[in-house]
Amino acid sequence: MKNTSTIVTAIAGVSLLGTIAFTTFAQPQTTPGRPTGADQAASGVNQRDQPSTDPKSDRDLTVMDRAAVADQAAIEKIFADIRQSSEMAPEKLFILENDMANKFVVELSKAVRDKVTDKEIKACAVAVIKDHEQANENLNSLATKMNLVLPKGLPAGARMAIDTIASLPEEKLGACYVMMLRAEHAKCITSYADHQVAIQDPSLKAFIAQTLPTLREHSKMVDKLAKDKNIGATGSSIDGRSASGSGMNN
Repeated sequence: MKNTSTIVTAIAGVSLLGTIAFTTFAQPQTTPGRPTGADQAASGVNQRDQPSTDPKSDRDLTVMDRAAVADQAAIEKIFADIRQSSEMAPEKLFILENDMANKFVVELSKAVRDKVTDKEIKACAVAVIKDHEQANENLNSLATKMNLVLPKGLPAGARMAIDTIASLPEEKLGACYVMMLRAEHAKCITSYADHQVAIQDPSLKAFIAQTLPTLREHSKMVDKLAKDKNIGATGSSIDGRSASGSGMNN
């Protein structure tokens, strides 16, 4: 049986800027039986030169496809703007990375809330959803003032991570959730504290000053939950092995 910590480690790339590494959103579906762009490139055939024999065009995207394309374009535009001008680059990257981190934590917490029966873990998920949704509303208001159009959804890799964790048996789901929350909040607190010093925009500084205490309260809440339930480095792993001070061994 795989150690739950191994599962957490394997999907740790969804954290903060790691989330942005998953910026290949779901790609538009092609019509079955029709050649892909890669197929055409290999054969030297240009699809535009070929008559369509299928009543459904590849351009007939589903609603989900269109949303994914729009989200991909939003991220690419932010990066393109930063390449053109480094002014406000730390502010823009902070908003993008924490928008995606908030969305990830909220969607993961909703999945956990709906599946677990443990009252303490469920209450933790409810509190996280409430506070991170509020934080993201405030963050999106700041993005609008900076003319940043943020993606509305999560990249495919982040969604896959959430679906994978949500599919686990409840005891493993709860442990994975607690450990991931600890890691996410540790990274968020570091990011917020660093940017509070580094950035220049007064509105974003005020947002960080307002939000950082809540993140620290969440961190304390999750640490207590981990300690009470012997999850991770605070006690035994869920496979019953001694944490040996690290919780990531074996």
